[in-house]
Amino acid sequence: MARNGPLILMLLALPIAFSPPLKRKQGEVSAKIGDSVTLPCNGTSHTGVREKEPYIFWQTPEKKVCEFKNGSFAVATAFKGRVEILGEKVRQGDFSLTLHNVTFSDQCQYECYNRGQHIITSWLQITAHTAYFSLRSGTALSLPLFTAEPVEVLFAAAEKGASVSVCAVERGIVSRPGPGYKHRVSVQSGFLTLSSLTAADQGNYIVRDCSTGRNASTVSVYVADLASPGDSSISNSIAFSVLGFVAGAVGGVGTVCCMCNRWKKSTLARRRE
Repeated sequence: MARNGPLILMLLALPIAFSPPLKRKQGEVSAKIGDSVTLPCNGTSHTGVREKEPYIFWQTPEKKVCEFKNGSFAVATAFKGRVEILGEKVRQGDFSLTLHNVTFSDQCQYECYNRGQHIITSWLQITAHTAYFSLRSGTALSLPLFTAEPVEVLFAAAEKGASVSVCAVERGIVSRPGPGYKHRVSVQSGFLTLSSLTAADQGNYIVRDCSTGRNASTVSVYVADLASPGDSSISNSIAFSVLGFVAGAVGGVGTVCCMCNRWKKSTLARRRE
């Protein structure tokens, strides 16, 4: 076995050593739902000169996104308040587009043009969030929704594979709460709050976008029981040990006092004699 040890280690390392690294498509940009992302576009490298009055136009295969012309910025209704191009950078040849609070519907191909000339094509990939929370029994879980779109919140217990519906959320209002959740769920500032956690609430919580059927997030929750039998037995043993120590100390002091009294009485008796 000792001679074969190095050989076994080499064989175990082969799949890792020869596994090709994951490659992202050229021009692909990834972002998590609800986050901000920038689609880079370097105009100077394409034209070779800095244009004083560029006319920048961003679009998808299906709709217009925005345009920057003569120092003014116009945005399509579907992206209003969520996209920006910085005018100072545009004049320096940086035509990058920044999208805020991205949704699954933003996942598609984006093209940038300057004065009708194609510069770059980018593919935006939207991914889900994952997280792990460790909470104590009796506290509340604050679950970020990551999107203003209608969602359904699902729960799958740790020991069960099937998921159940916690509730649906649309425009910040809870609807269709599942059994056991009616008086425990509420929504505020983009967070779903589940109050009065117990051990039965331990498992995976999934926020699912209703329009696309995709998961916006998966959160694993561990609930620690404050009064578990193991903890109480340990506490009781510690308490009994402390009480035993105190009782022993008190008993010892009583014994010493009793001995002192006896010594004093014997001494006085001798002096009288």
